[in-house]
Amino acid sequence: MSLCFYYWNRNPDIGHAELSLRVLRGLSSSYKKSEIFLIYSSPYESLLPELRRYAGVLRLDPSKKADNPSRVLSFLRNKDIRLFVTEFFPMGREEAWSEILPVVSALKERGAKILSLNPLPYFVHPAAKTGELLSSAALYDKILIHAPVRDLEYFSKSVVREKRISRAGFLRIFRSLKSKIYLGSFVIIVDIFWDSAIRNADESSA
Repeated sequence: MSLCFYYWNRNPDIGHAELSLRVLRGLSSSYKKSEIFLIYSSPYESLLPELRRYAGVLRLDPSKKADNPSRVLSFLRNKDIRLFVTEFFPMGREEAWSEILPVVSALKERGAKILSLNPLPYFVHPAAKTGELLSSAALYDKILIHAPVRDLEYFSKSVVREKRISRAGFLRIFRSLKSKIYLGSFVIIVDIFWDSAIRNADESSA
């Protein structure tokens, strides 16, 4: 059976957690025969009842970031992961680079589809670090952005106020990633790739 795995990065506010769980609810209801595994590091104990719906859950310790990649890979060792989703990374969460990248690389070698979920057409890297962004993005099949296309123009103008990258530099990155970026509904877009992953698994086992 094809399996879905979702990586939820830690964030101090509940909004990001709810956004992630909303996507998972949509996938759970659409694909009842598929197993969904969740890795997270949220401080919200109130979310624990919600997590019981998943086939397996691994909670990471933020204070042991160096050990987390090996813990994740151990957790996934005997699981046939077809789809791996990260929240924000590689567009954000630079501090998670050393934790997520080894996992993404290993799963990519195993044939998993790698997706990134983002609420906005935005990235946090300064001009000097956009090479790191593009290097990480090369491992991803798609970068999904839950926003209308016109928002890209808006953010390209407003990001100049941060004084870390020019408008032209900001747009250049999005042009470089054009073949990977999809804008629209998270659940609808993830559904497309999940269907593809299930079909590929069925064909390979036939």
